[in-house]
Amino acid sequence: MTRPEKLTTQHTSSTQTTTTTTTTAHGYCCWHNGDAEDVRLIDVLETVSRGGAPALFACPPCRDRYRLVPLADR
Repeated sequence: MTRPEKLTTQHTSSTQTTTTTTTTAHGYCCWHNGDAEDVRLIDVLETVSRGGAPALFACPPCRDRYRLVPLADR
């Protein structure tokens, strides 16, 4: 998985300027088996024999289609 990319947008009105920063993660979606933007961690599977726990990530279309709830939102 690659590092999150920071996107910055500026909203300007006649009297004030507001800057909003959004972090977008690029990575691998385990549901459609491909690279995707805005992947979120869905679950971490425990393994007994091998070090490290595999993590399952999903992109927005797969989260909607399969009604997946990101781990951080539970």
